[in-house]
Amino acid sequence: MTANDYIDKFAEDAAEIYSKNTVTSYVSFIKKFIKWFTEHYGSDFNFSTISSKHIDKYTEEYLKDSSVRNIAHSFTALKAFFNWALQHGYINHNPAVQAQNIRRYKSTPQWLSKQDLIKINSFLSDSSAPLRARLMVSLALYAGLKTSEIAELKIENYDPDKSLLNITSGGKSRTVPLNAAVKRLLDLYLSKEKKKAKNSYLFCNRFGEMLTSRSIQRIIKKIGKEIGIEDLNLSVLRHTYARLLAESGADIAVIALLMDYKTEEGLPNIQSAIQYMPLTRNFEKEYKCEMKKAVEKLPEYYRKKIEGVDDAL
Repeated sequence: MTANDYIDKFAEDAAEIYSKNTVTSYVSFIKKFIKWFTEHYGSDFNFSTISSKHIDKYTEEYLKDSSVRNIAHSFTALKAFFNWALQHGYINHNPAVQAQNIRRYKSTPQWLSKQDLIKINSFLSDSSAPLRARLMVSLALYAGLKTSEIAELKIENYDPDKSLLNITSGGKSRTVPLNAAVKRLLDLYLSKEKKKAKNSYLFCNRFGEMLTSRSIQRIIKKIGKEIGIEDLNLSVLRHTYARLLAESGADIAVIALLMDYKTEEGLPNIQSAIQYMPLTRNFEKEYKCEMKKAVEKLPEYYRKKIEGVDDAL
C-alpha cells in the first residue's frame, strides 16, 4: 500500500473514535511528516523504516520554528497514527513513544487567572450580553464540553429532568452533568428557541445549519477581546473547568471522567488529569480515612477470595 492508502485507512478508523475536526487535523500533520520524510531521505514512506530518531529529527529540523502547541499536536497525531499501525500489525512498536525531542515541547494547560474569572463571571451575569455566547462559555467553563461537542450538540441531547447532556461526538458517547447555573442558562436559551425541532442543533447559523467549530471559536475569541482577556478560547475554558474541579477537592478519577480522559479500556486516564492538581493539595491527609478503611477491609476480602466467595466485595 502507498502512504496515502495507509492514511485513508487510518482516517476511516479514526472517524469512529475522534471528531471530524480532530481527524482532519491528524491527517494534515501526518501528511506533513511523510512529505518531510520522503523529501529528506529520498525514499518512499514505509512503516518498517521509521524510527524514533526520524521523529526526533523531524521535530528538531522541520518544526523548530513552530509553536509549542503546534509541535505537541503534531506529535499527538503521529503517536495516534503509529499506534493505529501497531494495532493492525504494520509495525511491532510505536516509534513515537521513544521519541525524545518532543518531551522538551510538551505543552502545559493554560487556565484563567482569578482576575480573568472575575471578568468572565461579570460577562455571564450580564443579562444584556448575548445569551448564545454566554451559554457557549458556560458549557465549556462549567461543563467541560469540547469545541466539537458544543458544535454538534442537539436539543434532544438535553435531559432537563436529570440535568444531563447525553453527548455523541466523533463516534463516542458520554453523559455530562450540568450545574444549576448552566441549566438555568440553557433553559432560558431554549425558551427563546421554541420553534426549533428537538433534533435541531442547539447552535445554528442564519441558514439554520450547524454552527461550525471555527465559528464558535471566533465567537469566544471576540468575547475575550470585549471583556479584556487576550487569546480566550474554549480549550482555556475547559482547562479552567478541570483546574477548578481539582482546587475544589474533586477526586482525580472524577476529573478524568468529566474531561473525557479515558484509556482504551474505558478507564479514567489519571495521567492526563494529574496536570490539573494543585501542589498545595495534601492527598495523604485527604485520603487518610479511605486509606485506613482500605487496609482494614483487606483481610476479610482476602479470606472470601481464597474461599471462593463470589461476592467478595
